[in-house]
Amino acid sequence: MMYLDTDQNLADLKDMLRILTNDDDRLLRSYLQTAEVTLQTAVGKDDDKFYQADDVKPLYQTACYALAGTLYTYRVSVTDSVQYPVNDTYNAIVGALRGLYLNHESKGDADG
Repeated sequence: MMYLDTDQNLADLKDMLRILTNDDDRLLRSYLQTAEVTLQTAVGKDDDKFYQADDVKPLYQTACYALAGTLYTYRVSVTDSVQYPVNDTYNAIVGALRGLYLNHESKGDADG
């Protein structure tokens, strides 16, 4: 499920990246979607509750913005010989979210 497919989330990402134009909006939306799918694949699929929990939502947004920002900043690295690793912010938050997700599932919250 996509949670960050809103105009406000796009504006927040653009603020983070200090982008003042609308020229790359389509690309940025695509990177946000990619970040959400990547994060949910790395942590666990949502049950429409986990990623919206008060203690999870800020981590989820930050990780998605970090990954989308990395994808945008290093978008030419696909064709260049230099490779750029995914940033440490994203990696650290994925680890934290995995722990929270396991705790969430062990309480039976994932089953509704």
